[in-house]
Amino acid sequence: MAGHPPAAAEPDYWLQEARLPAGGEHALELQLRVPTRGLHVFGPVWLRLRGRFGVLEGQRSYACSGAVKVVPDTAVSEEAFYKTAKDAMRLLDQLTRTRLRGAGTEFECLAEFRDGDDPRRIDWHSSARLQRLVIRQYQVERHRDVMIALDCGRLMGAAAGSATKLDCAVDSALMLSRVALRKGDHCGVALFDDKVLGYLPPLAGPQAYHSIMDSVYNVQSRWHEANFGVVFAALQARQVKRALVVVLSDIVDADTTGQFRRALAALAQRHVVIFAALQTQLLGDIARAPVDTMLDVCRKGVTMRLLREREKALHSLRHAGVHVLDVEPGQLTVPLLNQYIELRERNLL
Repeated sequence: MAGHPPAAAEPDYWLQEARLPAGGEHALELQLRVPTRGLHVFGPVWLRLRGRFGVLEGQRSYACSGAVKVVPDTAVSEEAFYKTAKDAMRLLDQLTRTRLRGAGTEFECLAEFRDGDDPRRIDWHSSARLQRLVIRQYQVERHRDVMIALDCGRLMGAAAGSATKLDCAVDSALMLSRVALRKGDHCGVALFDDKVLGYLPPLAGPQAYHSIMDSVYNVQSRWHEANFGVVFAALQARQVKRALVVVLSDIVDADTTGQFRRALAALAQRHVVIFAALQTQLLGDIARAPVDTMLDVCRKGVTMRLLREREKALHSLRHAGVHVLDVEPGQLTVPLLNQYIELRERNLL
């Protein structure tokens, strides 16, 4: 008996012999490993029967169709969640204990007036009824919208260790959505390259995380150039409420940044934007490598020019009021969560 597991499986082909008793049944088991996230489909199975004396053989194919979902570890492992985001979770606990009373917009309670309190927050009606001054205390609004725009274009297919930049972005997007939903915010996701590949509006509740995970676990880079304009136009049309928009992508040159800034200008007037730029490991390796030949000189010269243009582009985005993270793909999660918590704590969302 022979069969084809999914192409990404290890092993990707199996062959096993068995002696079948007449009129009986025989079960065959195969253990395999699928290290790549996505939806993986099993291929056909071939059954070859050999006669008693080995003279005659017969073969038949069976579809045996089936599929298996492989999701990132962070999507299902609570242990991985707390381990990876330990620093961020410590800040979340601190944020829970120390609310920003008086700085938010959502009413929390009435409290006795004390020296240093803002007189404009005195509730005169309640003060007259209680025969003492009381003020209205407010907390940071809890139910905010968080939209994650995930770039699936050409640059995100670059290698980042044993994975790709897109794999790391998916991990971080799932972690951010889990934290946001736990804090009572609504979370959605938009997928794009040269067009919008998928759009899930901000959701809340127990099923929201599973919906987000189903939207992103199978996304793959199609090697198309990213077009920021189309996804920002979709956000402008569909996301009416002010939100935190998190863009997980990368840029290389000033021309790309010019297109990005023009598309971002109208969006930034309504929303708070975080742009997470994922560094390309190959460029860093070349920049740090020793120079031995003329080819090394040329390679390093081109690399340094690309890195300078990239830094210039990120500087222009910061100057335009965008919150920029410039990190290695595998180190994205904790800085991204901390940036989200900081903006939430400062009541900027």
